[in-house]
Amino acid sequence: MEKSFGGSLPRFITAFLGNGSLSEKEANEIKELIDRYKMK
Repeated sequence: MEKSFGGSLPRFITAFLGNGSLSEKEANEIKELIDRYKMK
């Protein structure tokens, strides 16, 4: 991720999603992951 996206999680997620969309469950799972990493 560091080389491809300059360490940017938002860039990684954008590339991962492409033009697709997330279900509400998937969005909540990603949000929970981000929240866990914010606390560190």
